[in-house]
Amino acid sequence: MSQKQTVRFVAEVGALANQAIRYLVPVVLIFVAAHHLVIHIHMGRIAEAGADGIYIWGDSRTYRGIDGARIAAGTGRPVVNLSYNGAGIYDFAVIARAIPDNATAILGFSLAMPIRYARFQLNRDGIYLPAVYSLWRNGVAPGDIWQILRVNRDWIYGPSVTDSTPPFPDYETIQEKPEQWDKYRYFFRPMVIPDYFHAQYGVMVEGLALLEKKGVDVRIVEIPGGERIRRVRAASGFRDYSARLRELASEQVQVHSGFVLESDDNIYFDFTHLNNRGRQLLTDWMLREVVDDLVVNPVTTQTVPGLVIRDAVGSFGRGTAP
Repeated sequence: MSQKQTVRFVAEVGALANQAIRYLVPVVLIFVAAHHLVIHIHMGRIAEAGADGIYIWGDSRTYRGIDGARIAAGTGRPVVNLSYNGAGIYDFAVIARAIPDNATAILGFSLAMPIRYARFQLNRDGIYLPAVYSLWRNGVAPGDIWQILRVNRDWIYGPSVTDSTPPFPDYETIQEKPEQWDKYRYFFRPMVIPDYFHAQYGVMVEGLALLEKKGVDVRIVEIPGGERIRRVRAASGFRDYSARLRELASEQVQVHSGFVLESDDNIYFDFTHLNNRGRQLLTDWMLREVVDDLVVNPVTTQTVPGLVIRDAVGSFGRGTAP
């Protein structure tokens, strides 16, 4: 190829690239604008309960493990359950910006939520630039941000706004699925915590600071997990990770100590999720210990044969399992 042909080829490639950019940029801007519009519609729905509302957020352990309708009945206040299966830090960054000023928020921290890899975080929030920037600002790698945004499968529908979420059924024994157990062991396998999880500290703490600035009364609840998963976590590099997150959170908001539920009856559906019986026990404990100052309609709490409720020294905030 002669020099003249090379110059002509480069000019043609440049012209094509220019055309592609001219058409692509508006498409991208329209796409992002559409996401923002839908997100603001969702935020309007979320905020309808106003400052009187109690807003619950967490992953599937919270979604299945807290009976919002029972809390609404006890407190006489509207409950908005924003928890979601597979929720992670990006979902929290969006929801923290959606909860209205001076409301009450209950955040469910589970064993799995803080150590969920980016590609396993199922969001329903679309591309919301303030939340994306929060991830970037706190050191989440571009590849991980892409993984998080890539799994926004339900963003058009947005968060469900409900007080009642379905419990897992009661079985006599824990439903042990080998593929699920392998997934949890994969989560906890590193002995040295990857950088991605250190970046999560900043996103979570920034979200908590935003809620505090808005005058939101934040109460963090440590969702209990089964003994088997607690022991695996205690033997991994994550044994102190959750303790650090708890320490950072407690500098800004009220962290209610997690607890271990033990009973002669089975109260877990699987390794990490409570069944309906366990869900009612957790909710009753919350009415007594977490939102007790908001209760206006006292409820009769359950008694279960052989039940032990004790501080979760190894569940979320310490390095060794009980």
